[in-house]
Amino acid sequence: MPNPVTGAPLSAATEHEQRLAVLEQMQKHNVVLAVVSTPSKPAAPLHARWMAAAPRKFIPAVAFDAPDEITPQAIRAQHAAGRIKVIGEIGAPYAGYSAGDKLYEPFFVLAEQLDIPIAVHVGSAGGAATYNGYPKYRMELNRPLLMEDMLARHPRARVQIMHAGWPFTDETVALMKGHPQVYVDIGVISWTQPRAEFYAFLSRLTGAGLSKRIMFGSDQMVWAEAIGMAIENVKAAPFLSREQKADILCRNAARFLRLKPNPC
Repeated sequence: MPNPVTGAPLSAATEHEQRLAVLEQMQKHNVVLAVVSTPSKPAAPLHARWMAAAPRKFIPAVAFDAPDEITPQAIRAQHAAGRIKVIGEIGAPYAGYSAGDKLYEPFFVLAEQLDIPIAVHVGSAGGAATYNGYPKYRMELNRPLLMEDMLARHPRARVQIMHAGWPFTDETVALMKGHPQVYVDIGVISWTQPRAEFYAFLSRLTGAGLSKRIMFGSDQMVWAEAIGMAIENVKAAPFLSREQKADILCRNAARFLRLKPNPC
């Protein structure tokens, strides 16, 4: 399976090779810490292998789409054992839901109780997901403002909107303006979209005064080289100041994740 942007062949054939490729990219681009999100069912053994390989480089997170794929009780137990420190990515639209659906309420309750971040898929999946294995996927389910009632009920939850809600630019701005607990990450749009589109979107967010709540993310999935592509696209943005680049690439995430010591 080639990289969807460069057309280059898959950078790794096995999980071990993928982990080595990710660590190589992290070292090359001075990435000090990364959240590793793995599916709910094999999460524990996958996390164990990645954490054993580089315990100071990875933060373990659990990913799921439908709300019945894992229980809050299971997450609580894995958190107590140190195996989960972030809830997410919650890919609700892939299962035919909005992340603001009440079916996901127990996970927001848990995020508040444990005081850990909760990351939700809000924005385009790309690749025509509806026709590629996810027949219930609809773009309408990605509208950021569908999260608003959930946020209002759980104001203490540290919520991360993945892919920054692209392409729903105005709704992302409105949601962030109305709910200061919400951060966004630039995720997959940082390397899959044409620079002109990514820059127009990022410029809109920073122009709205939100640069202190935008976090870097690559969502590299199985293409480790996307990490470097995403970083370069941020560094090359002509409209970002040095301060804004430092915030997006490190300082905002360090604050959101409450990292101690601060690596920035």
